[in-house]
Amino acid sequence: MIRLRRGAAARKGDGKGADTGDLQRALGSALELLERLARRNPAAGLDEASLRKLRLRAERASDARDYEALAEATANLRLRPGALVSEPPPRARTAPRTRGPAPAATLAFAAERALPVARATGIQDTSAPLERLSQGAVEPPPTLAKDYTAAMDTIAHAVIFLRQRGDVMHTSMGELAHLVASLADDEPQAALRLEQTRSRLADAESIGELERLRETLLQEAGTLVAEARCRAERAAEASEMVRLQEAHRRVLELALDSATAMAEVDALTGLGNRRALERAVTGLARHGQDVGVVVLDLDFFKKINDTYGHAGGDRVLRAAAATLRAELRGNDRAFRSGGEEFVMLLPSTGEDGSARTAERIRAAFEDQLVQAEGGAIRFSASFGVAVWGGRSDYRSALARADRALYAAKRNGRNQVAVAK
Repeated sequence: MIRLRRGAAARKGDGKGADTGDLQRALGSALELLERLARRNPAAGLDEASLRKLRLRAERASDARDYEALAEATANLRLRPGALVSEPPPRARTAPRTRGPAPAATLAFAAERALPVARATGIQDTSAPLERLSQGAVEPPPTLAKDYTAAMDTIAHAVIFLRQRGDVMHTSMGELAHLVASLADDEPQAALRLEQTRSRLADAESIGELERLRETLLQEAGTLVAEARCRAERAAEASEMVRLQEAHRRVLELALDSATAMAEVDALTGLGNRRALERAVTGLARHGQDVGVVVLDLDFFKKINDTYGHAGGDRVLRAAAATLRAELRGNDRAFRSGGEEFVMLLPSTGEDGSARTAERIRAAFEDQLVQAEGGAIRFSASFGVAVWGGRSDYRSALARADRALYAAKRNGRNQVAVAK
């Protein structure tokens, strides 16, 4: 039976590697063989006119649909037993290159036409039988036609495979080109090279050319990956540099904060100094709440320095600061504003509350004994109290507290006076 399987051929000229034109010529040769066989040997059971029409259709075939129709038309062609009989060559023509029977010579001619297709597919078990068939054996075997048909069937499958392989390679290489192009977004030169490669890919006509383009794409991808790795390493180095700079910045900020804090701390007593007092006033002014302002001044401090020396005076100042820290509560804060003078800020505290806090601290001062080289020192302080409205002028409240302090001094010291 002569049979071309359905789907055995692709659109003419579209195959990659083996052109379907070769398959068309091989099919035409096979039909020419059968036509000669029908003409010379009626016992073969073949209709010469039908075969001639099929051969003409094969010559005009241009796409896959034409080959499908030919496959249907040749599906049931059969050779009767004994179709290949010896027959002397025509007298009026020169003998063919082979010296076997005429049908065998025609079959050898068809096999010779099919050899380029077999070689293009690279199928060894097809090329070898066709080589033997094309040599036109003197005594052709009974299976000659069967061997030829099997070889042509294998070639048809090889052409299908090559067509499918070409389609798959086109698709996969298009995806590869797209992937590599995404890597080349930041590389103008690489993007230009890839665009040229993709243009060549669209025009590729053989699997060999596709293979070369695939190698080009893989090399380009390798280059881009290496460049991306270098960029990643440089980015990592830059990121590490940024991290180190950020750490250095934090250290500097901490050092600055520490320096700022030290600049706002009185070295002798550990309380806030005049700068810290100004910062605290600025912060409280934003809240607009009542703040108790208490100014205190140690009594007869010059006499303490004269009697016990500056070391004794410093001991008294430190003892007074420790008492202030111990007696103040919540957000209350104390500052050494200069010499033996201190200021307390008591947020959310009115006149009565501020006066009670001042009285408690006054009593604590009075009950203390400070040990010095010259003996135990007793000390006291005078207090002036005023209330700052928060949004009003702090300096006005401070002046009123100072005037109350001077009144306490004039009235005998060691007492609390409230500004009126």
